[in-house]
Amino acid sequence: IWYNMLSVSEFLYCKEGQLIMFTKDKKQLNDVFPLRNNYSSQLYIQRPILERNFNKALDSNLCILLRGNSGCGKSWLTSYMLEKSDATYTFINLASANQYNSIYDIFLCKLNKIKTGYSETKEAEVGIPIARGLLQASNSYTLNYDYFVEYLKTLSGNKKYLVFDNFESIISNNKIINELGCLITRMDDPEIQEYTTRFIIIGTNPEIQSFFGGLPNRDTIDNRIFEMPEVKGFTIEESIKLIIEGFHALDIRVNQCAEFCKKIQSLTNGEPQKVHELARTIAETCHDNNVSVIDNPDFYSNELLRNSLQQWLSTSFSNNYSYLSFEFNNNLTSSKSLYNHVLFYLAEYDKIEFTLTQFYVGMTAYFPGIEAKLSKRATNMYLKRLASLEGNNNVLIEKGREIYTIRNYKNILCLRSMLHLKDDIVCMLDISEL
Repeated sequence: IWYNMLSVSEFLYCKEGQLIMFTKDKKQLNDVFPLRNNYSSQLYIQRPILERNFNKALDSNLCILLRGNSGCGKSWLTSYMLEKSDATYTFINLASANQYNSIYDIFLCKLNKIKTGYSETKEAEVGIPIARGLLQASNSYTLNYDYFVEYLKTLSGNKKYLVFDNFESIISNNKIINELGCLITRMDDPEIQEYTTRFIIIGTNPEIQSFFGGLPNRDTIDNRIFEMPEVKGFTIEESIKLIIEGFHALDIRVNQCAEFCKKIQSLTNGEPQKVHELARTIAETCHDNNVSVIDNPDFYSNELLRNSLQQWLSTSFSNNYSYLSFEFNNNLTSSKSLYNHVLFYLAEYDKIEFTLTQFYVGMTAYFPGIEAKLSKRATNMYLKRLASLEGNNNVLIEKGREIYTIRNYKNILCLRSMLHLKDDIVCMLDISEL
């Protein structure tokens, strides 16, 4: 697998389980681990299973629904697949539809950018701010235009896609959902078909299709939709490829590389954006300290990795860390350390929804002998507390009698990074040491 990840122009060898890597051309940090940025085909990590599913969706010639948590790579996957299929595509941010309260006004705004044509009447009627210097342009649009069709006329290419991003921003706006539903039903109209344009809708919501359920034309919409399986994080192989190639390109050698990559995968849950962020933070710390070799992959005993993790916690999880660290230090009972064991195991637990019995059985197997100190009833008390924190900080949701679900997985990732075991004692990483 290691050979498949490196190009033939690069050299590596293995010695006593250590991966030693060399590179010819040192790259800049932003070339390897960019901050959240526009799509780059050179930085894209191939995701074979998702790409096969996406090809099936494209072949269906239907409106594609793509869902997954923020930062899981939905937009990059879409850009990669559309470029690979030689399609022309345009991203439309549905958050802008909320600003204008109409999808059609987004098309108008795009038309005006293309034609540089405005009118004072339009400025007043649709409330779109206009540069005064452009008011005299000869091309302008009036309300009797179908801005959607007019915009389709401006697109070039044999295959064209409009990608509606951030669907979650309109779920409380029935007017815009209705407009989007109407646009989906129009895609098979002869007038529209001549422009060979299809839709892709991207959002974080589970069951995006259900939001069209209240519309009178919902059956027609359902027949025009292809809903893809949820886009999740990188597989371990995909994370390894990104991390290895990245540190290799930056001339940073990592001993015990497999263990190092697996730890980053665990801390980030393989979410592409977080893998990028943590790897970038580690690389920055290496460069700031003139370190070119990471010889110990333990994030808590290796000072450089510990500092990197503290920095990452302070920038990516500052709010979560604030109230979770309070819970860790909370002196509610004399068995505070047992509460911390519950917090630790919750971070290690791999289920989104679980019963008290499932959790307790798993925890007592993870910490042999803890059942003598921590009863099932006390464990339930701690889980109930995590489902009833003040404000909007609940870690869990109590769905029924002794049934819990993770409310926000970001809390789990924060706990996973800030807590670690040392001689069977749960310890917390203190970001105030930075």
